[in-house]
Amino acid sequence: MRKLAFYFTFILSFNSFIHLSATNWQKSFGPFQGAINKVYVDRINPAILYAVTSNAVYKTMNEGQSWQQILESDAPIYVFAIAPGNQNIIYTNSQKSTDGGVTWSTIQPVPYSKIEFNLNSEDDINNKLAIHPLDANILYAALSSFGMYRSTDGAETWNIIPDAPRGLVVFNSSSPAQLFCAGSDSFNITTNNGNTWLSMGVLPEAANYVPKKLVHDTGILYILQANGVDQLQGERIILSRNNGIDWTEVALNIPFHEYLTEINSVSAKDGYLFVATNIGLYRSIDEGLTWTHFSGDFDDLNHVDFTNRIIVGSKHYGVSVTRDLTNDWQNIGLHPLSAANTTLLSDVTGALFVQWQGGLWQQKLTTDTWRSIIPPHKTVTMRSAITLSKQDSSSVLAIYDHNFIKYSIRDDEWLVLGSFPADPKEKIATSPNDDVLFCRSTNGLLYRSINGGLSWQTLDTPIGESILDFHYSDKNNFYLLTDLNYYSSIDNGTSFQALRTGLPVENLQSTTIWFDTKETDHLFLQMLDKIYHKKQATALWEIYHPQTSLVFPKIGQCLICSPDSSESIFAVIPEYYDGASYLARFGQMNNTWLPIKTNFDSASFMNFNFAAFAPYELYHIDSNGNIWHGDVLATADTIDFSSARIQIVHSSADPSLDSLDIYLNKTPIIDNIKRNEATPFFDVPAGALARFGIAKSTSTSALDSIVSIATTFAAGQAYNVLISGVQDTTRFTRNPDGASRWLHIDIIDGARHANTTSNKVEFRFYNQVSDAPAIDLVVRDLAEIADSTSFGNYSDYITLTPDDYVFELKPSSEDSIRLVSFHVDLRTFAEKTFTLTLTGFLDPIENQNGQGLTLVGTLPNGQQVIFDNEQSEPGTPIKTTLISPSNAVLNVSLRPILKWRPTVRALSYQLQLDTHPAFTIPIIDTRGIFDTTAIVSSLAENQQFYWRVRGLNDSGDGEWSSVWQFTTTSSKAAPAAPVLLEPTDGSKATETTIGFVWLPVENTSNYTLEYSFNAQFSPALQLRNITDTTFTVDSLQNSTTYYWHVRAKNDSGESDWSERFVFTTKSAPDPLLQPQLVFPQDSAQNMFTNITLQWNAVSGASDYALEISNDEKFSPAIFYNSISKTSKRMHELKNSTTYYWRVRAADSTQQSEWSEVSSFTTVPNYPLAYSIEETLAIPAFLQSDQLESSDYRIIGFPGDAGFSLDSLFAGNQNESWKAFWDNGASSNYFIPF
Repeated sequence: MRKLAFYFTFILSFNSFIHLSATNWQKSFGPFQGAINKVYVDRINPAILYAVTSNAVYKTMNEGQSWQQILESDAPIYVFAIAPGNQNIIYTNSQKSTDGGVTWSTIQPVPYSKIEFNLNSEDDINNKLAIHPLDANILYAALSSFGMYRSTDGAETWNIIPDAPRGLVVFNSSSPAQLFCAGSDSFNITTNNGNTWLSMGVLPEAANYVPKKLVHDTGILYILQANGVDQLQGERIILSRNNGIDWTEVALNIPFHEYLTEINSVSAKDGYLFVATNIGLYRSIDEGLTWTHFSGDFDDLNHVDFTNRIIVGSKHYGVSVTRDLTNDWQNIGLHPLSAANTTLLSDVTGALFVQWQGGLWQQKLTTDTWRSIIPPHKTVTMRSAITLSKQDSSSVLAIYDHNFIKYSIRDDEWLVLGSFPADPKEKIATSPNDDVLFCRSTNGLLYRSINGGLSWQTLDTPIGESILDFHYSDKNNFYLLTDLNYYSSIDNGTSFQALRTGLPVENLQSTTIWFDTKETDHLFLQMLDKIYHKKQATALWEIYHPQTSLVFPKIGQCLICSPDSSESIFAVIPEYYDGASYLARFGQMNNTWLPIKTNFDSASFMNFNFAAFAPYELYHIDSNGNIWHGDVLATADTIDFSSARIQIVHSSADPSLDSLDIYLNKTPIIDNIKRNEATPFFDVPAGALARFGIAKSTSTSALDSIVSIATTFAAGQAYNVLISGVQDTTRFTRNPDGASRWLHIDIIDGARHANTTSNKVEFRFYNQVSDAPAIDLVVRDLAEIADSTSFGNYSDYITLTPDDYVFELKPSSEDSIRLVSFHVDLRTFAEKTFTLTLTGFLDPIENQNGQGLTLVGTLPNGQQVIFDNEQSEPGTPIKTTLISPSNAVLNVSLRPILKWRPTVRALSYQLQLDTHPAFTIPIIDTRGIFDTTAIVSSLAENQQFYWRVRGLNDSGDGEWSSVWQFTTTSSKAAPAAPVLLEPTDGSKATETTIGFVWLPVENTSNYTLEYSFNAQFSPALQLRNITDTTFTVDSLQNSTTYYWHVRAKNDSGESDWSERFVFTTKSAPDPLLQPQLVFPQDSAQNMFTNITLQWNAVSGASDYALEISNDEKFSPAIFYNSISKTSKRMHELKNSTTYYWRVRAADSTQQSEWSEVSSFTTVPNYPLAYSIEETLAIPAFLQSDQLESSDYRIIGFPGDAGFSLDSLFAGNQNESWKAFWDNGASSNYFIPF
């Protein structure tokens, strides 16, 4: 079987829930915005600064203490210019403001500017628009490809200037009628506002360089040149002191010049020259002769501007400023990095705090502005930690650059309290009075302070485990979450105790400790498909929410408690039916999820919480640094997030449909499923409309579907989904019963993905042969087990003993015809359930030379067995597939369990293992393995082993599997004692069949389980060599107290016994009586082949099981389970055969003993046709009471009456003729039919 590709990231579009009510999310400007492309200092008030990103403009009135977003644009901002003569007039490529950005109006863009400027939108945007120094309505735009345009009405209209040069344009601020234009081929000047131009000659190296920026300052022209039109960064600077007649190159002699790859901006004023580069800011005070590094360690600078302030915009570190042209820099916000590593906090006063890059920002809701409390660190990604004080809600506790400090919001002052000895991670946990504090370092160590942060010491945490999160409750309990376990400490971290009681044995999935903000010892945890919680420190873990489904994936990303009650929690649904992200509230009382539509992105999933000052006001920060808030009590529709399970089987025999794609609600879920292949059972959403689409394997979307069907799955139910029929019915033969042959999808409920009867085989039979009549399925020499199954239909579940059978298929209307027979070996199918599908064509030649009749068994895991047609050679087994240990895995136990997949036609298997892949003289060479697992013992340490498997049957040996290899582990100490889970200590009224469960122990090869009637385990039953962490015992006595413990073992020895647990079994129920068989009597003869078996009802029984066989030892046998009546009609029993049968009763908890075995013998074989040799003259009378005995004729037919008398006699039964059967009695022996 080829591997199927499953798409289990469901982005579903169920129409049932399109009316979801969404919270009205509002955006709050945050300190994290895009890379800074342009900065500007107001020429009148230097405290007013502007910063421009690709889509927004920001302004600060107080030199960066707080910022406001004054413009947001869906389109890129590739022009930004402020009028020299009026600092309140601002132009962008499509907007204009005359009041410093308070209001904006739409302007006419420069013709063709969108085409040209979009090509270089990251370029310096200073010279793309020149504003007249005295009249802000006069503007010039020189496009290098489309000419120079002029506007005299404030960009309401534009006109091209004939014969004007193309390039960068700038005014001479001291002579406004004079403009300069630097083109790719020449430098030009005008003295009459651009009406006529004078060429000053070709720029130096014009063939190799093009101008990227043009600056004029006090009679000196500077041009930043780049190598190529499409090059965004400059490479050299030239200057001219005589209006462009002569040019000289500025030697940028700086340290580490070899690292200089980008000159992004040039700014000049009053003899000062600044260049912004990828390695920092450099200053020259002598027109470029000498240079000083002037960046304060901030690099990747995009732009620089200055008056008596220097302001730079960085790609990574936002905006930075220095006053009075000194090198004393302060970072003032607007950072472009993702907010995925930020912390978002709020206090009861209404303030919000954002921590990132070692910096801390505060927002006041009343002004919706931000201020920088601590600037971000320049070189280290994360070197700070933060929390709000529990003792004083108006204070912030932080670790910054190894200093533990306290910031008073009220007094706006910092106080250094102590020193932290390492680089901290972002979280601090505090006690209610802030005297005990915990913080994790970047190298994974956990530190504690018991003196309010004055000094810190490392704690001894579990060895070999990575700390993921920690939490200090209001009741002074400390909790620690690692990658392997959950711990608690009642002594402030001096010692730890594992918290696993009540949890399954699987690894923890959560990476964050979730807790109730009111009851901080109420913890939550996700494992597998369940949410667990423990209500207090001493409580056990219990299931909070029983299961999730594919509708509700990735719950572990974040979960928080409702502010008012721990009876409900909030979690994120990253992808719902419509592809949107939702916040969902789960109420434990009503067991439903309420969705609230959000605008969350990947960063928001880890950064959302309730505001401390407003119940149900939820805040989240997205990856662009935007902070959103909304009331999550907005009305929401109730949605059932339960799931159903389905298994899809491709059983269409149409040769043109050999490979198919399957879509669910327009989403591809299966790619390239081949004919007679199947999926395992998997989850789908229940309670909402689901639309399946089938398309050929070349499809690109659900629009390519050739057939579809809509249905609604019921919660908790399992379904078989079968694809059958043909695409073009005109090319295939008709169905004898007139059934539709169109390609279709059958969705059948009541599917089983687990066996319900011990030591039996269960299956359901499907007829998927489009040209076949209704079919009876008969077990040769036993009985019919499926009656009149027409195309597209199915039988009830059939139960058999695991044995070797021949299944015969015959038309329901023809007893003498056998269509096909299959060898069905079920000896390895004990306690398995599967679907049995008849596929193909009865006449392949008349059906496009399609596949012949094929009988396929499909197991719940998607594996399939093709049973052999009796008329063909059975063949050797096909190649099997290895499962575990995984190929090339290391540190495998010295006693590994080798597993492989079952394969078609294999009766047993051969395993070889060796230290060489050639297997010349294998260490292990075992044939006759009837299972698909094998335990190998006594392997050498630190040794590489190779292994392979092949199937065997009576026809020969199959092909070897691929060769896999693994390496064993090294020597190890004896294992630790196991931790017991179930049955819990002190449990009462347990079942007598009980599963013992304990936690796995590292470096363990097997376990020993011991249980006894007394606490001294004398006497005791000891079960050794258990390789799993569960073991089921089904022979315990009722009303009995048992003690049990477990120990682990490896090659180095045994562990101590675990803690001793005790439990008591429940009282025994009243036993059910054996049924009494009624009909037929024991040893009855000449019974019909369609006899009805009968027995007496048993008090208290809910159903019965019947077993019938032609062997008195019931091997083989047909088993009928869950019979609700006290009778069962048999079909197609074999003639002249003695059958043995027995019945037992059952209720929900127990079964009775089998009844006494009774037998009967069926009637002998009868001829297939009868004929009457003489013509009988029978008088006709109008009244039957006028008949005399001489008027009757008695005709006897030997054998069974399994033929039609209507074809032998004219007229109606009981009017023209009557039929009787002889019961063998001495009198009254004719019994009418």
